[in-house]
Amino acid sequence: MIAHLPLSCHPNPRKVLIVGGGDGGVVREVLKYPSIQKVVLCEIDEKKVVEVSKKYLPHIAQSFDNPRMELFIGDGIQYMKDHKNEFDVIITDAPDPIGPAVGLYEEDYYYNMKNALNPDFGIICCQDKELVSVEPRDSSPPAEDVSQNNSSECNHVQWEYGRLNLNYAVVSKRKIGKLITEGHVRDWDDPRLFTLTALRRRGFPPEAINLFCAKVGVTMAQTVLDPSMLEACVRDVLNVTAPRAMAVLEPLKVTINNFPADHSGSLAIPNFPADESKGSHTIPFTSTVFIERSDFKEKAEKNYKRWSADQPVGLRHAGYVLSIDKINKDSEGNITDLVATCTKTTETDKPKGFIHWVSDPIVCEVRQYERLFFHKSPEDPSEVPGGFLTDINPNSMSVVTNAYVDVSVKGAKHFDKFQFERVGFFSVDTDTHHSKMIFNRTVTLKEDPGKK
Repeated sequence: MIAHLPLSCHPNPRKVLIVGGGDGGVVREVLKYPSIQKVVLCEIDEKKVVEVSKKYLPHIAQSFDNPRMELFIGDGIQYMKDHKNEFDVIITDAPDPIGPAVGLYEEDYYYNMKNALNPDFGIICCQDKELVSVEPRDSSPPAEDVSQNNSSECNHVQWEYGRLNLNYAVVSKRKIGKLITEGHVRDWDDPRLFTLTALRRRGFPPEAINLFCAKVGVTMAQTVLDPSMLEACVRDVLNVTAPRAMAVLEPLKVTINNFPADHSGSLAIPNFPADESKGSHTIPFTSTVFIERSDFKEKAEKNYKRWSADQPVGLRHAGYVLSIDKINKDSEGNITDLVATCTKTTETDKPKGFIHWVSDPIVCEVRQYERLFFHKSPEDPSEVPGGFLTDINPNSMSVVTNAYVDVSVKGAKHFDKFQFERVGFFSVDTDTHHSKMIFNRTVTLKEDPGKK
């Protein structure tokens, strides 16, 4: 936010000075603007902050190697004295006024910032943690004190916005800490939480969060929204950015007894069926395939469109229709596997439905998430008298340890995202290792009218 407000307000920001913020996060956001020619980061804490960020927060520190970025280790006030009339935007932090930071609240600091600005048009943005809420305050926050003390140097514009809360969630650090220490969630990045690290791990793309914020807008009133609105934004973004793959969470083996001898054994599948110009991937297609167990019923009810003993079904992307030859069962009457005959799909003889499948798949773990709390307002004593810890959904995470996913996902990196056709959107979890891939379900798909 501290980067986007001033840069969005400036008509043509080219040179930006950042005082503080040695982790590189503000630099990263500033460099997203194509008009930026140069960013200078002044960091007084030697190189310790920068080096720690590079080592432990590479996704934040990624912009330190950008040729448009210049790092100055030293006093920001002295740097501004040496570079007058140079910057279109200056972004400064507002830490606690202790030690060297006391100078950031004095008139001389704002005098030097003003002189370092482009005299034609310049913007100073000062971040203060207490500006994020319009709740009643007993005392004037530091930003108001700064503005009153330095009004002779800079015109002051204060940005305030109301708190945004989500149903079925807690966002208090103290309460999230309790969830962690008592073992209800694993850590701050547990995908059932709504911290930024948790949303990232679950697979929510930044563009979706920005889209959500744009739809909500800025208001002075406190707002409570349902997570489904955020999830809808995630679907909108992933639908055009997440390549397709096929996955079977509850596999049922199917042997095709007349598999065509002249078939090459592989198929080219479009990454985005609605736009084949975005490329394709190759997957095996052999005489043994695995389908979702729920896609087969011995007896079809009315309006059932998938596979049954007397109703054939098509295999997505394969161009073949399967018909039942034999249903094998165990001693308790449970279906163990199917034997089928395949025929080519024709325009005049299409089946009622098509199902996804895999052949020679990768065995993966899939984690699926539901609401962490049963009630919309777990912190409301009128809704949950026993407190939020008594409202936890014990089934908020389910794990499929042996899901089958097609080979196109092999080699995917942490946080890579896919749409598993007819199943949902998924992201590669950070627990993935060389011997087993692990996926988090980001969001489900919209209800498939053909899945009956």
